[in-house]
Amino acid sequence: MLIPGFVDIHSHGGGGFYFSDPNPTHVNQAIATHRNAGTTSQIASLVTADISTLKDQIASLNPLVNSGALDEVKSLVEAGQGSIRMITIAPELEGAIECIQWLVTQGIVVAIGHSDADAPTTRRAIDAGAQVVTHFSNAMSKNLSIGSMATHVLGDSTISLELINDGVHVANDVIREVIESVTTDLSHYRCHVCGGFIRWEVQNWWS
Repeated sequence: MLIPGFVDIHSHGGGGFYFSDPNPTHVNQAIATHRNAGTTSQIASLVTADISTLKDQIASLNPLVNSGALDEVKSLVEAGQGSIRMITIAPELEGAIECIQWLVTQGIVVAIGHSDADAPTTRRAIDAGAQVVTHFSNAMSKNLSIGSMATHVLGDSTISLELINDGVHVANDVIREVIESVTTDLSHYRCHVCGGFIRWEVQNWWS
């Protein structure tokens, strides 16, 4: 059986090595680890750091790429020389909405995460162009009450949720609730005849 290679949109490294490691040998070993498991394309993700450190890390990754707050973000994008594909922003930070709007004009996918934003702020971020929630329920408020970021994105079909489905980063009961609320992009409806009907149920595989 021949299938397309996997595309990993959020990876910090592999095989015991980080993409933020300045040693290119270590970075290449991380890439090889993913490639050996079937990943053919990935977005190398860098952890939070000061601007100068991020610039150095981006510069070290550039050779491996196939071709105010806003001022700082612009400097990062410039340092990336076209290699930056996605950025995570906490939308409640000062200047974040303006940054999201600008990043979208540059063709960069904006994710929201590492955040304690409320629902109205989350809505503004989505309206500004944010498309993804970074590892939902991990490194963000887990508050599911009315008016929270978590509740708002669960009810919004226009934004995609990353979910670390290992039972460790996110509790199994939360995984169950998320899947039952928003479903998954792994759909077997693809290529199904228009107008047909398929019965589909979420199986209890997480217990």
